[in-house]
Amino acid sequence: MARSAYYESELALLVESQAAREFLVKRTEDGQRWQLAARRGLNWVPIRSKRESPRTWASLDTLEKFTRSLGIMAFQVES
Repeated sequence: MARSAYYESELALLVESQAAREFLVKRTEDGQRWQLAARRGLNWVPIRSKRESPRTWASLDTLEKFTRSLGIMAFQVES
């Protein structure tokens, strides 16, 4: 069964255990915000919060602060 999304807390555990090592940041469909996904096999699984799926950020700066706080030091960006 394909995973629909990872919660932020799950992502933190995946990063800590090095089970997730590749990350992709891309614009939302409307082009106004950014979303984060982690690679699982051949698929990209989006990150979600308790209130929002997928979780989005208004700027790359705030997204970078979030990823750094989890220990993610690099990610690919698609615009």
